Amino acid sequence: GIGESTPLGNLHVKSADSGADVEASKDELVIEGSANSGITILSGASSQGAIAFGDSGDNDIGRFTYSHSDNSLRVHTSGSEAMRIDSSQNVGIKNSSPSVALDVTGDFKVSGSITIGSTAITSTAAELNFSDGVTSNIQTQLDTKTTSGFALAMAVAL
Repeated sequence: GIGESTPLGNLHVKSADSGADVEASKDELVIEGSANSGITILSGASSQGAIAFGDSGDNDIGRFTYSHSDNSLRVHTSGSEAMRIDSSQNVGIKNSSPSVALDVTGDFKVSGSITIGSTAITSTAAELNFSDGVTSNIQTQLDTKTTSGFALAMAVAL
């Protein structure tokens, strides 16, 4: 250990005693301090810093990557980019170029309600219920709904 005479893992770097113990299956690297602790990865200004997860079939099947060239944080699963947070803090899920706060490519599911401005929208099997008391049948009545100064255009396949 570094700063530790009785290491809690294969490599234990300690600045002060936290009073905590290590989880046995995650003890290859232990970083310990009595207050805030962390790891810093320093890379070139146009390069990347990463933490990779691998196995015998793929040495980076999962990965967190920070790209300094465009100041984005990327999450890879199964060898492909699954999510990106860009320099404007826009989040893309299955979308590497998000253009709004949450930009999803593909289907998504919401359990609960969605709030747009101050208007909450909830859904049941075949209806959207707006907080202003209006209920619209999705298949026949809702092409565009204007409520409280916003327009919601939908194409819904049930």
